Amino acid sequence: MGRGGAALPLGAPEHIVVYGRTFGEYLERSSEHWAGRWSVGGHPWLLRSLEDSAPRRKRVILFSQPIAEIQRAIDEAAVLLSQELPGDWEVLLKPHPGEVRVEEVFARARGAGVRLIGPSDDTYSLLPTAAATVCVHSTVALEALAAGCRSAVLPWSPRPHYLSSLIAEGLIDAVDEPETLAAWCLNSQQSDHGDAARDLFGKGEESLDYMELIARVTKQ
Repeated sequence: MGRGGAALPLGAPEHIVVYGRTFGEYLERSSEHWAGRWSVGGHPWLLRSLEDSAPRRKRVILFSQPIAEIQRAIDEAAVLLSQELPGDWEVLLKPHPGEVRVEEVFARARGAGVRLIGPSDDTYSLLPTAAATVCVHSTVALEALAAGCRSAVLPWSPRPHYLSSLIAEGLIDAVDEPETLAAWCLNSQQSDHGDAARDLFGKGEESLDYMELIARVTKQ
C-alpha cells in the first residue's frame, strides 16, 4: 500500500535501484511496500568525476534551467553576486543544455562580468572546484553536496520534496532573498557533509551485482 493506505499502481516494479541509501529510505517512508525492495547502485559518472578534478577555489557557480522564471532569478542572482563579492571571487553561470539564446537571456549577467560556461563544460568536473553553488530546483543542488560544495536554492513553489527534506536536514540552504547570497557565500563555513557522497550517491558502497540482483528478484 502507498502513503495513506492508497493502492500502489499495477505497474509498480518489484525492485528499484537507487543512487544512494537516502533515496531508498525515502521510498520506505512513503510505503511499506518498498521495505527490502531497493538496492544502492551508486552514481559512477559523478563519483568518477569527483576523483579527477582541479583544486577548489573562491568560485560560485549558478545553474539555470529552461524555464523563464528560473532564468530571470538566476540572472538577477548572478548580477548581485558579481557586484557584491570581492574581486578575488569568480562568478560562473552554467545554462542547462536545453536552453537557447543564452547569451541574450543572460545579457545582464554577462555585462556584470559573470562568465557564461557552455554545454561542453562538464558539471561534475566543475563542482569540486567551487566553494558554493546556487540553483532553483535542479538536481545539482544534491550533486554539489557530494562534491563538498555549499548548496543554496532560490525560492520556488511548490519546492520538490527531495529538496525540502534536505533543507530540513540542514544540508541545503534555502536563500529566500537574493540580496543575501553574497553574505551567504562569504559567511558560510566550508561544507562538512562527509556522508553526503555515500548516502546520496553510493560513494564507498559495495558494487552492485546486477546479474545476481536480477536472478534473485526473478525467483521471488
